[in-house]
Amino acid sequence: MIALIINYNRLTLAKQTADWCFAHGLTPIFVDNHSDYTPLLEYYRDCPYQIYRLNENRGHTVISTLDLKKLFGIDGRFIVTDPDLDFTGIPDDFLSVLN
Repeated sequence: MIALIINYNRLTLAKQTADWCFAHGLTPIFVDNHSDYTPLLEYYRDCPYQIYRLNENRGHTVISTLDLKKLFGIDGRFIVTDPDLDFTGIPDDFLSVLN
C-alpha cells in the first residue's frame, strides 16, 4: 500500500515518517510542496523513496487539486499523511484494523 507524505520544508519528521511507513510495509512517496530548505533538498538527492516535487506550494489543497490516484497509478486504497504526526503506539497490525 502506498503512503503519500505531503511535505513542505520538513526534514527530520518527514524522514522519520517515511522510514516508519516503510518499516510497516508501506511504500512511502513524498509529495513535496515546492520546498526550499537546503538540508531537505540534499536529503532528497539520496532519498531511497520516490519524491514528486511540485512547482508551487499547494498546501493542503494538493489532495483535492491533483488526482493523486491517477498520478501514481494507484488502483486501490492508499494513505495520505502529514510528515509531523506521532506514530508512537500504533500497533503493527494497523492496516488490518483499518481495513
